[in-house]
Amino acid sequence: TTTLDTTVCSNQLPFIWNGNPYNTAGTYVDTLPSQTGCDTIATLILDVVPLITTTLDTTVCANQLPFIWNGNTYTLPGTYVDTLPSQTGCDTIATLILDIVPLITTTLDTTVCANQLPFIWNGNTYNAPGTYVDTLPSQTGCDTIATLILDIVQIGRASCSERVYY
Repeated sequence: TTTLDTTVCSNQLPFIWNGNPYNTAGTYVDTLPSQTGCDTIATLILDVVPLITTTLDTTVCANQLPFIWNGNTYTLPGTYVDTLPSQTGCDTIATLILDIVPLITTTLDTTVCANQLPFIWNGNTYNAPGTYVDTLPSQTGCDTIATLILDIVQIGRASCSERVYY
């Protein structure tokens, strides 16, 4: 009599034993002829360990890229599959579903007369010409990058003959 007590991963099925395929865990007995003319009683004790599958469905903001998952770098939205070793000795099939929310960018290019100062934009006060960048929270949860291009015209110039309100 012989006994084979074995464990296989589910992705290794069918398990072939004495020429027969086995797809499920269990105890199987086979009678085999031997060269001595006496039968051999062979027993298979088969244990099947399932694959571990995990899924991460995540959304990140574009300014959080690259996104690193299981040591791999991702910069584009999509579905990615990775095979990882696990403590059971069977592979883990890990799936990443990655969605990327773009940053919202806005630009305000404006000219004001010096007598209209201070110029208030997004709650900030500006008294000098220049380009200013502000980072604001948005409804998507990702930052909005707002740019102000501010030009100031001195009083008495033709373009400041009328008062303009912003």
